[in-house]
Amino acid sequence: MTSRANAGDLQPTLWARVVRETLAAAGRSGLDANLLRSTLGLQHAELADPDARLPLPCLYALLEPFVEHTGDELAPPRIVQGGSCIHAAATSTSRHYG
Repeated sequence: MTSRANAGDLQPTLWARVVRETLAAAGRSGLDANLLRSTLGLQHAELADPDARLPLPCLYALLEPFVEHTGDELAPPRIVQGGSCIHAAATSTSRHYG
């Protein structure tokens, strides 16, 4: 786990790879993915760690620019078109959870 999502925290978390894939989708949609990443205070190493988890609000903070950029309140479901982010989270394993 990353220092942002410790085992003792009661805050909901998600796989860092979901945020990484969402940032990639941001880049494809014309947003500056590196700027978004740095605005959220995320490091490349956090996103590259296959077992890293981040607080769920990181994803919410990342999705807001999509809505602003597209003017479409349904933009968040569109960025996971094909379920790539959801699939990555659902099919992955972690040494923390077996």
